[in-house]
Amino acid sequence: MIALTIIQTNLDRCRKCYACVRACPVKTISISNGLPDIKEDGCIKCGRCISACSIGAKMVNDESLVVQNWIAHGDKVAALVAPSFVADFNPPLAPGLFRKLGFSKVYEVAYGAEICTLEYKKLFKEDLHQTLISTPCPAIVQLVEKHFTGLIEYLAPIDSPMIIQAKIVKEALPHYKTVFIGPCIAKKHEAKNGEQKNIVDAVITFKQIKKWIEALDLDVSTVEKVSWDSPGAGLARSFPISGGLLKTAGIAENVAAMDVVITEGAKKCIEVLKAIETGDFAPKFVDMLACEGCITGPEMISNAPYVTKAGLVAKYIQSNSDHHIQLKEFSSNINFRRTFTAKPIKRKKYTDAQIWEVLKSTGKYSEDDLINCGACGYDTCWEKAVACFEGMAENEMCLPYLLMQVPSIKQNLEKISNELMASIESVHFAMLTIKTTSKQISEKDKLLQELVDDLKDIFTAIPNIKSEEISEDLIKQLNAVETKENLNKITKILSEIRKENMVVMEQEQAITKVASSLEQIVATYQQLVTLGSALANISRNYS
Repeated sequence: MIALTIIQTNLDRCRKCYACVRACPVKTISISNGLPDIKEDGCIKCGRCISACSIGAKMVNDESLVVQNWIAHGDKVAALVAPSFVADFNPPLAPGLFRKLGFSKVYEVAYGAEICTLEYKKLFKEDLHQTLISTPCPAIVQLVEKHFTGLIEYLAPIDSPMIIQAKIVKEALPHYKTVFIGPCIAKKHEAKNGEQKNIVDAVITFKQIKKWIEALDLDVSTVEKVSWDSPGAGLARSFPISGGLLKTAGIAENVAAMDVVITEGAKKCIEVLKAIETGDFAPKFVDMLACEGCITGPEMISNAPYVTKAGLVAKYIQSNSDHHIQLKEFSSNINFRRTFTAKPIKRKKYTDAQIWEVLKSTGKYSEDDLINCGACGYDTCWEKAVACFEGMAENEMCLPYLLMQVPSIKQNLEKISNELMASIESVHFAMLTIKTTSKQISEKDKLLQELVDDLKDIFTAIPNIKSEEISEDLIKQLNAVETKENLNKITKILSEIRKENMVVMEQEQAITKVASSLEQIVATYQQLVTLGSALANISRNYS
């Protein structure tokens, strides 16, 4: 894991299923040895990978302890609560709950959304000559800044409700620290980057707040009912559901003319941005959200259906419709406008011939072989091959390629197994031969020793005798028939021992060969197990 990154991967928990790759709309997750690595330069922090990881290997950087330390040390801390809180917390008790956690002030960011809407109304009155893309969603902002840099000028130059609310609090209470609380991971990036940096001091998600509450063993039902510190909000409380910005601004989506469009979900947003980029689509205004409304954000606690959560938001708006909204004038030094910076991802160009070489390495030789099953996480085989060139993907991620290997590996395993079975008898024979031969060698070695002992007197005497001192008796001993026979026996025995040693060596080589076959079987079996594991992991989350 890399410290201080917003989204981290616990590699010990990862099952190599590529669910995160499939979920990533911008394919910024690389795979090395089957394990994922999120590339920060391309990540838009939409959190789809977190939602897709069913075993919890993806984690979100948690600033709860930092905020708790501020509170413990007596710092004044203001909670800025996202409008989507209604779907996760009991609205009447929410302000008191956050006060119980130690926050000195508690604000509805829906109030900041009201101010945000006023800024959009001002912008709509201007003479616009090109498409305008909404910017409350920080994941959409990053999507354009990193992957559609040619559309930077299309982004509405207006702060998000979070930043607007934080600016208002900072102006009124400059000594306060501001903490945004919501379901959005991309807000963590927004708070730490760009010209808005340090306006929001920390971002905690709803799930992280839940852990905080559980750690305190806090009984939420006993929380005292208190009021929000913000003046209130009206229709801006609908920001977390589909078309909330347009509803608040009093602008209707024009389905017939397609000049005012609502687009939700990162993949759909990418389709629309591509169409705008090519000139095939030229609406006046596109209200974009990376999620299908903030109430489906990756760090929402509730798993209830969209309509159920949207109904809670609508009910909350209706029950508070008579609340008087005080949109007071702010000092002229508060600027709710912003700019954007292109952060293009550098990518190399590859020829079709190069891509086909990668495709051939996974058994794809023609257009008919490009089945585009999506198991690897990429929409097409071509995209995955490009990713291999970029070092973002591996051949082994291809499910059909892995399946193609099974028959050959199985056949190889059977072949080696048959060879091993045929060698078992030869191993048994070799063992018996070695045992018998070794016994024979031992016996001959004993006989050899006896012969050498018989000739010992003659052999030890020769080196000490001078030539003039050689006696006739010694010559007779050397020429004796018995001595010659013993010497011939020694020569014969040495020759037999040499041959028998060669037999032993040959049998040992035969055993070594069989042992090598066994090693091949183990290696092939391990290859089959690894392949099976990869297939199981891919299939487990293949959807």
